[in-house]
Amino acid sequence: MRRLLAAFFLFTSVLLSASVDLESVARKYGAVCRWDYWRQIGYIERGEVRLSFRPGEPWVMEGAQRKVAVDYIRRGADDRLVAGPLAEKRLEELLAQKSETDRQRVAAIILDPGHGGKDSGAVSPFAVSGRQLLEKDVVLDISLKVYAGLKRAYPDKRIMMTRNNDRYLTLEQRTDRANSVEIGRNEAVVFVSIHANASLR
Repeated sequence: MRRLLAAFFLFTSVLLSASVDLESVARKYGAVCRWDYWRQIGYIERGEVRLSFRPGEPWVMEGAQRKVAVDYIRRGADDRLVAGPLAEKRLEELLAQKSETDRQRVAAIILDPGHGGKDSGAVSPFAVSGRQLLEKDVVLDISLKVYAGLKRAYPDKRIMMTRNNDRYLTLEQRTDRANSVEIGRNEAVVFVSIHANASLR
């Protein structure tokens, strides 16, 4: 019995000495490690990536479905989350893989000045500089300025407009413009529809 206990304590001390701080592993890849005391579940999060685990279980959950086998994760004597060397290696693989393959990128920004042509949009109830303000003109002016600013700030991005003059577009034509942009994996199109309302004051 004494030999069995001695072997157990030796094994435990080896495990403890090989344990690493889970927060350090997460921080290394720009992730955050946190502990939910109420649910007794740990999380490693970075952006949209979330790994969850329960101390003592031999896996982490990637998202809601996929179980990924790891070594062990437990709470240390000082209340820190610690992991064995195999868990550290597997988590590093998961986080490094996520950092390369799941990085989101904006492929294009499309500005959509509302209304145009026969569709004036809101009309001001009073004249400004001798003429009535029309929403279609106001939003076109704003959109052209935003377009110029985005082109200066992000020269490597595709910056587009659904219209750059006073012409009428249907909603279908506007959405077709956005859907026609070719995008790659993990890319998205930002579509900004610009409008302005009228006021009685």
